[in-house]
Amino acid sequence: AIDQFNGHISFHDQSLEVNNGTAQLPNIHITKIHTLIPYLKQGDVDITSQIAGDLKGVTNYFIHTPLSLAALFKDLKGEGAFNGSLHMNIPVRDLAKGVKVDGHMIMHNAIWDAKAWSTRMTNANGSVDFTQTGVTSNNITGTLFGSPTQITMIPIKEVGVAKPVIKIHLTGTYSLPTVLKTYVPQLEPFVSGQASISMYLHVYEADAHKDDVMTIDSNLLGAKVSQFPDGISKKALE
Repeated sequence: AIDQFNGHISFHDQSLEVNNGTAQLPNIHITKIHTLIPYLKQGDVDITSQIAGDLKGVTNYFIHTPLSLAALFKDLKGEGAFNGSLHMNIPVRDLAKGVKVDGHMIMHNAIWDAKAWSTRMTNANGSVDFTQTGVTSNNITGTLFGSPTQITMIPIKEVGVAKPVIKIHLTGTYSLPTVLKTYVPQLEPFVSGQASISMYLHVYEADAHKDDVMTIDSNLLGAKVSQFPDGISKKALE
């Protein structure tokens, strides 16, 4: 719930306007709030604001909203400083139309935990744009499995799924024993070296009744595979 709301409210004929508002959500400070209702009896509520705080608040907020972003944050927990802007349009006379959201967020040395995918990113920096349908970003950098990592995110349409699916792409050059220890521990003793790896996550809404999907792709150039029981082996440049 929004607490400690302050601002200057003015009425003019059928309209209501709030200027220079401030408010508080858990771990989120909201400032420079401007709210306009052009026609009190039938108009939409239009809100713009600046936001800042800790990503814990962002995670908690989106989990408890009906927006598609809830699918992403149910398994992704953030921590660290952020700032940004938020625009919301609320069709008060016909809420079935849905709330429209348009936001921009910049994170600073953040931590993202995704226990369901066995990943933890530290030193995350970059910006994210989000709407009621999903998240878009192409400039997030951070550290994953001890190595520099680039992340992009985009909502996509998938055949047979009503709501957009959030596609996340992580890429970097990683220590193969470290990655294998996380996902295929039985192979770790046989593999050494580093290789370029791409990881793809598809995150679904709960009403899609589909499990999130992770795929890992690599040409394994730089990997060295010692003798397997079946006689297969591989040198680093093969």
